[in-house]
Amino acid sequence: MLDGAEDRACFAVADVGGLNANSVTVSNRLVHLFANEQGSGGSRRVFLALTDLGRIIFVRAAKWAVGETLQPYSAFRITEVSQAAAQSIKVSWESSAQHNYKIQASTDFSNWQTVIDDAAGADGILSRTLNLGAAPQTLFLRIGRMP
Repeated sequence: MLDGAEDRACFAVADVGGLNANSVTVSNRLVHLFANEQGSGGSRRVFLALTDLGRIIFVRAAKWAVGETLQPYSAFRITEVSQAAAQSIKVSWESSAQHNYKIQASTDFSNWQTVIDDAAGADGILSRTLNLGAAPQTLFLRIGRMP
């Protein structure tokens, strides 16, 4: 149990022949996530507490559980970060038409805010120009590939 920690979530997997929490051998693949730690009347949904990478891991675990053949997860590469104008930057990265992308910003590496959500991918290099005129002086950006 997470003892009400609203910024944390966990899930478990078991393969065929593994043991579940009751020490019973499982006959099919299982993925377990606490969907609502506080019971049916609670408002907390722990899937929303997952980071983007946590959501990718969970979705891939669910696909594994139903028997889908998964391609190994591969990262992508940022190819360019350059100044595009006085208060804007251009960010380019290797892209795939099979995925959408999200750009997020933070001043402290923990409170990430979405800047661009659901940018459609394309095979090859994808880029976006971001206006930083109203941004804090210290800003960190990250680009994530959505499942």
